[in-house]
Amino acid sequence: MILGSDLWARGGSLLDALAGRVSSIRVSRRSGGGCPSVMMRGQRTVIGNPSAQVYVDGTPMLDTCILNQIRVLDVARVEVYGGGVSGGTGHRAGPNGTILVFLTGSEAAR
Repeated sequence: MILGSDLWARGGSLLDALAGRVSSIRVSRRSGGGCPSVMMRGQRTVIGNPSAQVYVDGTPMLDTCILNQIRVLDVARVEVYGGGVSGGTGHRAGPNGTILVFLTGSEAAR
């Protein structure tokens, strides 16, 4: 678990802060725009979408673009799980990792 206050000093987007803080995350930005590919270390052999599954306050996101849109100042905490593991959180684990984001002021963050 990473507290939002640990990310605030980095500023910017949540994705930039996570990439600098969590060594297992590898970010590939696509030329011409589009959502970044967010992979956990060692997940290159998984078939299908290589990106981690992202949840914000319990809601599954369709893609990883949201990680570029969330400011670290709005984050209460983040939980990062490797491929196929969700830590008993009740969220469906993504085969390429799962990122749970809890925003400040939300019920899920408490």
